[in-house]
Amino acid sequence: MQTIQALKLYGIPDDNKVIVTAAQPSRLSYFAEGNGNIPDDFPVPGIRMTTLYLGGIKPQLPLPLRRLPSVIINGVADPEINWKALRRAYQLERSAGKRGVAVINSPEAVSHTLREEVSERLQGIDRLRVPRVWRESALTIGRLLARLDSGELTFPFLIRDVDGRGLGWVGIYGPRQMAKLRLLAFDGRDYQLAPFHRYRSRDGLFRRFRMVKIGERMFPRFLLFGDHWRVRAEARARIMGEREDLQEAERTFLADPFGLLGRELIEVIKEGLDRVALDIAAMDFTIDPQDGLLMFQCDACFDAFSTDGEPPYIGDTVEEMREALGALIRARAEAQPIESGG
Repeated sequence: MQTIQALKLYGIPDDNKVIVTAAQPSRLSYFAEGNGNIPDDFPVPGIRMTTLYLGGIKPQLPLPLRRLPSVIINGVADPEINWKALRRAYQLERSAGKRGVAVINSPEAVSHTLREEVSERLQGIDRLRVPRVWRESALTIGRLLARLDSGELTFPFLIRDVDGRGLGWVGIYGPRQMAKLRLLAFDGRDYQLAPFHRYRSRDGLFRRFRMVKIGERMFPRFLLFGDHWRVRAEARARIMGEREDLQEAERTFLADPFGLLGRELIEVIKEGLDRVALDIAAMDFTIDPQDGLLMFQCDACFDAFSTDGEPPYIGDTVEEMREALGALIRARAEAQPIESGG
């Protein structure tokens, strides 16, 4: 079997901050925000992965592909904080494409996954409520108050700075919460605003589902429960750790998401994922009794392949996704005739 030489692209964020750890003196590990996690090994044999980081402080020199990979996997996933690296990945994509190298998760497609673009693109899908997100350049407190006074903006709403590295979304539910705005820096940066939809279930908990698309296949990734509308991974241990009923609900979702959600809602998710035009993408959502689904996020910036801190029953679905990604890499590499020579 032919060995597939796969080149994985990661980006250094525009603020040039990278976390470096050393498990051993001679082995350094890097973590840079804004990248989608891509594994280095797969159940599918014969794939050799190399990682290239783009961006950084130094002047950006041309990146000629002297040794062509079989396929490129773009892991630069957040255009808000990784624009410089994404632009470099796009240049590399164009150069590689001219020589017959297939690219998974095109940088150009990723560049259109800004929150406001995705919220616009996914409007009009039956039974999918997608809150509209809009961007305010160099927002000031005065302009924000003027929008509230005019009725252009109403309570409750969410706000976050666009670089995505601050507090994240802050909920302003009414006039009394306006004091939270003191936590934000109105110093000329851009902000995103969105309406807040209350979605707490009757049992007092919030539910966050994730479905992942790899090629033409869809996989359930998790069902998390939380006591705050921003349901995060840490809620798994704090909320779900001692609740067998919640763990069983997640196992049911992982075992048969198509049966749990039904054909109609699965088609809704599929259409949303197809519209973002990515090979590897995820949609986070909750079930809305009236509208079908309420979408939180749909893009490439997620980690689907790590099981750190998660229960053992997650392992089977992650292994299936790793196998599907390996098969996608091999299929793209073998379908694309690569220019000979270096």
